[in-house]
Amino acid sequence: MKILICSLLVCVFLTFGSDAAQKTNQSAKGKAKMKIELLYFDSCPSYKQALTNIKAALKEKKLQAELILINVQSEEKAQKVGFQGSPSVRINGKDIEGRDQGFSFSCRLYNVNGKPSTAPGKEAIIAKLESLMH
Repeated sequence: MKILICSLLVCVFLTFGSDAAQKTNQSAKGKAKMKIELLYFDSCPSYKQALTNIKAALKEKKLQAELILINVQSEEKAQKVGFQGSPSVRINGKDIEGRDQGFSFSCRLYNVNGKPSTAPGKEAIIAKLESLMH
């Protein structure tokens, strides 16, 4: 088991094997408690930017969330978890862009300010978080 504690927000990473998810708790002053999943594969460096954007969105909105990192290591696992490409962000089980058809074991592109991006923008994450709070 590996434990890492971050200073900005309390983060605890637990690793129990190649198939297990890494979990982290985000503690901030906020009313909402939700679950955010970041699905990715190791050869996709964009998941790190997606993680940064998620943390920035939570901090800006002063929200709490259980943040779960899921490393999708095979096409079989991609199909099993409904993977929509790396990186994918789900909030309370729903894809940030509403994708839920089939699966894609590949890189993923997002539209950020009218331009293609390899990670969802902080603003899109905030918009999704706010839509769930109303």
